Amino acid sequence: MKSEIIKLKESVEENEAAVQLEEDIQKLADRFAKIDLERDKETNRQIEKLGGRVAMLSTEIEEQKNDVNYIKAELKESYEQVESMRTSFKEVKERYAFIEVSQSALKNQFAQYRSCLLYTSD
Repeated sequence: MKSEIIKLKESVEENEAAVQLEEDIQKLADRFAKIDLERDKETNRQIEKLGGRVAMLSTEIEEQKNDVNYIKAELKESYEQVESMRTSFKEVKERYAFIEVSQSALKNQFAQYRSCLLYTSD
């Protein structure tokens, strides 16, 4: 009977140790869950921060795209104006060449007229 009591006592001690071990395991599990929860909260905060930064950068990129498109339009307009000026300059140059040719022809005609007048006045 004494051996049975000792066995029962040992069994009770083993059960108490098992219960204590389960409690310790549960405490550790709770602690790890709390740590995971805090880590998840921090991760979510960082994700929100990054989301805000991404949104801000997206807005800046969109504004820069608009600026680039505006500059492209201005450059296109300036190029068209330059092309128009080149065409106008070419036309003026052609008119000037025509005027020079006409002036030369008029000088020749005037010289001929003058020589005719001189010839007939003799």
